[in-house]
Amino acid sequence: MYRPISLSLTLFGCLLSTEMFGTPIQAQDYTHPRRMELPDTGFESPDPIQYHVKLMNNLVAYIVEEHEAPLVTVTAFIRGGTASDETDGSVEALARAFQRGPGFITENEFARKLQEMVADYRVSVSQEMMEITLNVPSEHMVDALQLMSGILREPTIDPEDIEALRAAVGRERRYGNGSEGVRSLFEDVILRNHMYDRALMSDEIHRLTVTAVQAFHSAYFVPRNVVLALSGAFVAQDAQTALNEHFGDWQGGPGPKMKQAAPVNTATTRKTHTYPLDTRQAWIAIGHEISPVSQEARPALDVMNYILGGGHFDTRLFRATRDKRGLTNDASGFPEPGIWGPGVYPFLTSGRHEVIPLLVDLVLQEILRIRSEPVDEEELFVAIGALADGSYQMQFEDGHATARTFAQEWNRYRHHKGTERYPERVRAITAEDVLAAANRYIDPERLQLVIVGPIDRVFEAKNGEGGRELSDFGIVTPVFEKP
Repeated sequence: MYRPISLSLTLFGCLLSTEMFGTPIQAQDYTHPRRMELPDTGFESPDPIQYHVKLMNNLVAYIVEEHEAPLVTVTAFIRGGTASDETDGSVEALARAFQRGPGFITENEFARKLQEMVADYRVSVSQEMMEITLNVPSEHMVDALQLMSGILREPTIDPEDIEALRAAVGRERRYGNGSEGVRSLFEDVILRNHMYDRALMSDEIHRLTVTAVQAFHSAYFVPRNVVLALSGAFVAQDAQTALNEHFGDWQGGPGPKMKQAAPVNTATTRKTHTYPLDTRQAWIAIGHEISPVSQEARPALDVMNYILGGGHFDTRLFRATRDKRGLTNDASGFPEPGIWGPGVYPFLTSGRHEVIPLLVDLVLQEILRIRSEPVDEEELFVAIGALADGSYQMQFEDGHATARTFAQEWNRYRHHKGTERYPERVRAITAEDVLAAANRYIDPERLQLVIVGPIDRVFEAKNGEGGRELSDFGIVTPVFEKP
């Protein structure tokens, strides 16, 4: 049975009761988690079959009824993205067309309709997937499904979109500061000149035509290649009836066959890629590409990364850089493998320009350590509990999270074995598995360092603790010079 998680709300409620109403705050409990005899959360993994709906035309949807808020969200996941595009620019042109809405109304009428419904409308594309989301008050559910059907089936592809893409080719891409800026730059550096590279190629974009964009749309936007996530305050049967009404007559071909892409030819020697910004702080990413990871192998990678840099306050990277030295606000790792092609595995951190050499050195030290010795029992115990009983359950924290999780999984794998067995696989991970994962997924000799910030001042700084200079990492090259 579906049971939403409310741990954060419970914690917030405890804070309110102690801070606002004067209840005495109890001394911190230092009892080890193994001895706390914590009750079972009572969480029951939802059954995807309960929400799985398949129309006669093979369109799959996950319909989750939830009445916590008077809202309805419909998200369409389309298999394939920029890496699937044989004619560079078709996906980007379609994304522009989707912003104008369905072809049966004008762009102005679509904008006015969204405003009247107080709708939140979003379009995003990646190398392997396209995603369109429409969130509306529950009374507009039928309107939302009608609009989504029109957007998917009959977008208006305008030659002006192609001209706008052509005009953008050749412009130097700008990166902002912050973790998102350095993360985007890192991905562009690692995937440069690969089919998973996001940059438009000038020779291909100039061959792009409306006919080519229409051909891509006809091949990929068919019922067999689209999965819907529908959730919110409705009666599930009413939602299914509306779904049939607006999507049931949609016809199309068999859908594209996804092909495995070639691996990335990452430089065998370490390099430092620099992007100057006039800021007080610098942001860095250290890492390399990561090949597709099977659902069976993913738990070991997740446990290893959770211990090393999993985005919480007790990772090895956080303790080394923040707790002990106060050099940064965060230092975390983000493995993002693709499904049919390469992804990236960056470790992100930031700090004042004078501490960047030391930050780089500390990240390298922790990478080498997790590859050379087994993690201890306590680290493993905490990581397994956090993943199997925490982040896994958050995938089903509410109706839309549940619908979205199952829709994405079906879109990628055409089954639900991954979510079904993930907790079991995580709990089976050993210290030896973590060590093997670290050696399999991180190669210190191929690490690439990307720096965004005051480059000259960063390189003038010295590592007062370890004695190594930043130039020791590898060959220095500005981002926009040819590799």
